Amino acid sequence: MIARKRDMKSKKKRSHGLSLPVTLTCKVCGKAFTATRSKYQRKTCSQECFANIRGRSRIIWRTSTCAICGKVIKVKSSETGGRGFKRTCSKECHTELRKIISRNKPPLSEEMKQILAEKNRRNPRIGHFPTNVNAKEYSFKSPEGRVYRCRNLHYFANKRRTLFAGIFKELDDAAVRRIRGGLVSIVPWRRHAAYSWYGWTWYDGGEPTRFPFEYSLKSPQGKVFKFILLHRFVTGHRELFTEIYKGVENVNPRRISCGFSTLAPWSKCRRKSWHGWTWHDG
Repeated sequence: MIARKRDMKSKKKRSHGLSLPVTLTCKVCGKAFTATRSKYQRKTCSQECFANIRGRSRIIWRTSTCAICGKVIKVKSSETGGRGFKRTCSKECHTELRKIISRNKPPLSEEMKQILAEKNRRNPRIGHFPTNVNAKEYSFKSPEGRVYRCRNLHYFANKRRTLFAGIFKELDDAAVRRIRGGLVSIVPWRRHAAYSWYGWTWYDGGEPTRFPFEYSLKSPQGKVFKFILLHRFVTGHRELFTEIYKGVENVNPRRISCGFSTLAPWSKCRRKSWHGWTWHDG
C-alpha cells in the first residue's frame, strides 16, 4: 500500500514537471540562474536583489580585510564605517582585536573620571534615587513609634538625616553612610540581622514582637534606670561603672552593653544579674 502511494506521487510529479529545472534571468543584475518549475515566478537570483526590487533597502556589498588574520571578507556598506564597523571575519578574531584595543587603550584622566562619576551620580536609573533599577522597599519604625517606608535606603538616609540628630553630632556624608549601615543591619533578609539599631526596628505591618523598646535596669545601689538606647546610656553614664573597671578611663561600653543585653527578658542567654545589675519589671 505504501509503495503504491509512492508510485502515484512520482507519476504525479512527472506528469506536471514540477521537479525539472528552469533557467531564468534576474531582473536586477541580469544574471542567469536556475530554479524549479514550482518557483518559475522568481524574478531575482538572490535575497540582495530581491530586497532591491522590493525597495526595502539598497544593500551594497564591499570587500574588506580582517584586521587579525588578513582574510578577505564581504561586508555591507553600512558596516564599513561608524560604530558598527566590521573589522574581523569571526568571533575569535573579534575577541583578539578587543584584547589588543584594551591593552593599548590610554587610561582615563582624573578629570574624566570625575565627570563620569558625576554623570552616574545624577542618573536616575543607577544613582541614589528611588527610581534606581536595583532599589528595594524598606519599612522602619522609629523609637517614637512612627513608620517610615522608603525605596533606596541611601536616598532615605540622605533626605531624612535630621531624624538621627540625637545619634550623631554632625550630620555630614559620613553620618549618612553610618545611618545606612545601621538600618541595613536590621533588615530581615540579612543572615545575622540585629533586633534594633538605636531604637529603630523593622516594621512588617504589626508591632515588632522580637524587640521591646524600653530597657529597665536596677543598679546594685537600688536605683532604677529606664532608657531606650542601650549604647548611649552606657557612654553617657560611665561613672556608674568605675567600680567594675577601676576608673572611668578603663570603662568598655561595648562589654557593658553586651552584659546588659543578657539581662533582657528577650535574650536567649538570659542571666539573673551582671555585676549586681538586674532587670526591673516594675
